[in-house]
Amino acid sequence: MSTLSFHTDPELEKRIRARAVKRGMPLSSFLKECVERSLDRSELKGGDVCGIVSGKSQLKPEDTALPPWNESDPLLR
Repeated sequence: MSTLSFHTDPELEKRIRARAVKRGMPLSSFLKECVERSLDRSELKGGDVCGIVSGKSQLKPEDTALPPWNESDPLLR
């Protein structure tokens, strides 16, 4: 398995570590899961969502416009 590293400020490090502890996961597993989820998310951006609101959307009904924001949402598991 490959190893990657990145730089972060102390405040973000605290948040990441606290979230991993809260989830009862090793830090590396937590980071791997976060990256995987991020890469699997919709590539739609704010401009695409703006089209939905203005009625000029190019989205199909089955397209996901925004990721769920509730951490207890089953789609995040």
